[in-house]
Amino acid sequence: MPHPRGRWPRRTELVRLAQAAQENEPRALDALLAALRPALDAFFARRIPGDAADDLTQAALIRIARDVGRLDPMGVGHHVTTVARTLLNAESLRQVRATRLFAPATHGEAVESPLDIERETEYEELVRAIRRASASKLPPELRAVVLGLLSDLSVSEIAADLRVDPFAIRMRLLRARALLRRELWAYIDRGMRAGTLLTFSMLGLQSVC
Repeated sequence: MPHPRGRWPRRTELVRLAQAAQENEPRALDALLAALRPALDAFFARRIPGDAADDLTQAALIRIARDVGRLDPMGVGHHVTTVARTLLNAESLRQVRATRLFAPATHGEAVESPLDIERETEYEELVRAIRRASASKLPPELRAVVLGLLSDLSVSEIAADLRVDPFAIRMRLLRARALLRRELWAYIDRGMRAGTLLTFSMLGLQSVC
């Protein structure tokens, strides 16, 4: 079923829908694309104005429909985000080139650069990775603190919500730090090699970085 507010479907749901599509179950492919459409709409609309965002969503769905038969169902989520990022970067480059060709130089400065878009995409990917790692690897008392910080709550606000001392929240962050660092090292290492490292501090997780 479609997801409200453009949220990405859960990984287990994507795996199930992809497996059903590969087995040619009736309307299974339609169900997979319908589940992905709201999230793709929101992803592109936040970055690309007007009809271009709709066109990118449609292009992404066409590629996913074309590729789903040969994908490992466990990797469908990663494939979807890769397709979305590829289309977004291509469109941003096209818009930058068009602006430079047909608009005064001062207007071109207002167009978001491909690097900025790529960093924003990496940022969102890192947020999702932290949420997944927190859900699967952290005990409830640590997970509550990390998710609170991702929701822009301060240490004091989290302590008040959980009815514990702020010092206890900081100690829980220290414990979460080691666990998340191990789980998310692939993201950190990739950013270091690409020269576009997004640290946990950018997510409000200063005590975790």
